[in-house]
Amino acid sequence: MAHLPKDDLSQVPDIAPVQLLVHIQPKAGKEDEVASHLAKIQAKANSDDEPDTTVYRVSKSVQGPVTFIVYEEYKTKAGMKHHTEQEEFKAFFAKAGELLELIHPRWFTKL
Repeated sequence: MAHLPKDDLSQVPDIAPVQLLVHIQPKAGKEDEVASHLAKIQAKANSDDEPDTTVYRVSKSVQGPVTFIVYEEYKTKAGMKHHTEQEEFKAFFAKAGELLELIHPRWFTKL
C-alpha cells in the first residue's frame, strides 16, 4: 500500500497554495469505515479549527469498486501540517494499513 507518512511532510512541495488530489481505494469490506473516517476529517477540515484549509472535499465513486477522491487546498505548507496534526486525521492514518488497499497523492498548485 502506498501511503503518506504521518509526521514527515518532506514530500510536500514548497508551493503556495498547496493543492492535493488523493485517490483512496479501501480494502474489500472496509468501505463504510473508510467513508466514516473521511467524513469526520472533512467536517474538521471545513471547520474554524483549520483556518488555513481553504477546500477539503471528499467524493465517492458511483460505478465500479468503491473509491474515494479527496481534493484539498491549503494556504501554506504549515496549514497542511496543522491539518495532519488533527485527531481525526491521526485516527484514520493509524488504521490505514488495515483499511486501505491504495492511497495515492498528487500535488498541484494554481497556474
